[in-house]
Amino acid sequence: MAKRNGGNLFRTAEYRRDASRTFGRMSRTTLRVTGLETVFEQANAKNKGVLKHLIGDRIQYEDIIKGCGDNPEAIWKEVRERDGEKQGQAVRVVGMSLGNPNAYPAFPPNPTLMGCIRESMAEENDRASCSYTASYGLPPLREYLRSVNLSDPSSVNKDPGKFKDVKVLVTAGGSQAAHYGMAPSLLRPEHTVAVHDWIYIIHLGAAYYRNARLKNFELRNDGVPDPESLRAVLHESAQNGAEIRCMVSTTIGNPIGSATPRGVLVETMEVIRHQSEHEGRPIIAFFDTAYEAFRPDGKPIDPIEVAIDEGIEIPVGVFETASKGHGLCGFRLGALRMWWPPSYFSRLREDYLSSLDFIVQPTLGLVANPIQRGLLSYLTRIEMNSGELARDMQFLEERRGRASANLIDIGNKLREIDGVYLGRYYDHSGELDSIDPNTLASFYLTFGFHGLTKFGARCNQARELARFCLDNGLPVISAVPGFSFLPEERWSDHPALIRVTGLTDEENTRAFLKSVSSYADHLARKKKSVVPISSGYS
Repeated sequence: MAKRNGGNLFRTAEYRRDASRTFGRMSRTTLRVTGLETVFEQANAKNKGVLKHLIGDRIQYEDIIKGCGDNPEAIWKEVRERDGEKQGQAVRVVGMSLGNPNAYPAFPPNPTLMGCIRESMAEENDRASCSYTASYGLPPLREYLRSVNLSDPSSVNKDPGKFKDVKVLVTAGGSQAAHYGMAPSLLRPEHTVAVHDWIYIIHLGAAYYRNARLKNFELRNDGVPDPESLRAVLHESAQNGAEIRCMVSTTIGNPIGSATPRGVLVETMEVIRHQSEHEGRPIIAFFDTAYEAFRPDGKPIDPIEVAIDEGIEIPVGVFETASKGHGLCGFRLGALRMWWPPSYFSRLREDYLSSLDFIVQPTLGLVANPIQRGLLSYLTRIEMNSGELARDMQFLEERRGRASANLIDIGNKLREIDGVYLGRYYDHSGELDSIDPNTLASFYLTFGFHGLTKFGARCNQARELARFCLDNGLPVISAVPGFSFLPEERWSDHPALIRVTGLTDEENTRAFLKSVSSYADHLARKKKSVVPISSGYS
């Protein structure tokens, strides 16, 4: 767990004060553990206020509230139906249900990671509490990846000429991108991060992880981050001697689901450019675009493209995710895209961009880059000729009966297969060191740390992807003691399913995980394919 001022981050008064003005996605863990249940009510009230501002006098607001109760999602739906696609501004708002306390079942506070996991496992088929955004399944995801192939980072940029200076780092979700963006070469303890109200806890966490300070600016009445409030905060901070190094904003909020118009993004960047010039200091603009796929007009906005088109020469970073709008729950994929004009504080630019290369390329320490890229290559290009399939099926059949007695040998032999590996060991700040190896195996297979509350959906989607692979004759490795991964009878004896059991010895378990991890890297170097259900820190 990250520390601040010698204490637990989640127990400091400073954290509570900041978090009370924000909203985290991990609503069934973080908010409960920190005692911030009132944030639900605050979010609900804020959503209603935004709605009332947007619809003005055209619709009888009180009638809608009376009919829909305290369910913001139902309220937004009703407003859209009454307001129509071409009337008013309510259509600019993405309906979010997170402001509604009744959208989630009671979840007892549990301060330990493994306690949360065990309680989530008891509700593995409960999807009502974890699907606040749609998970469209594998086929739409494949279509998306065919058009924007993150396995080749340069292809993320739609126009190679326009975006030739944009750096792209593939990450395990947008949350990982936020941690990458606020790298220690950029953000130090003496710096401050400006964040607007109702932003994600992960952005606070990334700032606190660098021991930086936070400064809030406000939302407008329509729920959009207010450039004028940002201007005032930047000016006040400069007057008080604080150095704001970066600003973080969401282009579509959550749970205050207002979509920021292009003009507001331009104004925000201009405010930052002006203040940077005035102070003679660098200020970086970060935008989290996690919900851009849900923009009501169907025309997602790219902040980097806006900056380039408008000639606003400040560094602009984007925390991007393919997990939200094209989601397989448990599938963590995203990117940090960074545009830093060469003439803007060139020395810091060189240090920062070089440090990102250092973090990612030599060690792959924070994110399983080869795994992510292998996944994308695989999903966009699934090919296996009959000879390869026959060879693999023979190998799998020979191995099925004695998997548990040959864990390390299996890991080594996997180099002979262009196979599918579901899962990756995820060690988060030493919290897994004392975990029973049986639980560890289930954990590393099934999901990563971020999105812990969505465990039930992750299990279902894990099955979906596994079935897809098996249907296509692709081998699946299932190392889940005590967890019925594919309970249906027709899957239990599938020749392409390797069941690895007996992971009761810690040394043997870790050796197996290391072996499979090495296999994954090997496939990436060979430009072969690895499919994790989820990825995390390796």
